[in-house]
Amino acid sequence: MMRIRQLGWPAIGAATGEQAVRVVTDQPVVLLVVELELAGIDGWETLTKARQRAASPELPAIALTIVDRDPTDRDAQTVAAYLTKPFRAADLRTAVTDAIGTP
Repeated sequence: MMRIRQLGWPAIGAATGEQAVRVVTDQPVVLLVVELELAGIDGWETLTKARQRAASPELPAIALTIVDRDPTDRDAQTVAAYLTKPFRAADLRTAVTDAIGTP
C-alpha cells in the first residue's frame, strides 16, 4: 500500500482478506491489489467476495504473490496483472497504470 501511495495513487490498506472485503463494501474502490497468500481467506477468495460486493463486479485487481506461478493459470487470467515478489516499483507502476490510468 505504501508503494502505491509513493507512486502517487491514494490507497486504503487492509490487513486481512475479510478487512479488504469490508473496505470494498463500505466505499468506492477502483482497484484491488491483493496478496494471494493471506491469512484467513486467501487472495482469490478475497477477490471473489470483493467483486461480489463492489460497485462493479469487474473491479480490476492486481495479484501479488511470493509463489512463482504460470501467468496462464486460469485464476491469473482474472486479474489485470500478476506480480511475483520481489517486484520493482516500476513494475507496480506499470500494472496500476495499465489497470486504472495515471494518478
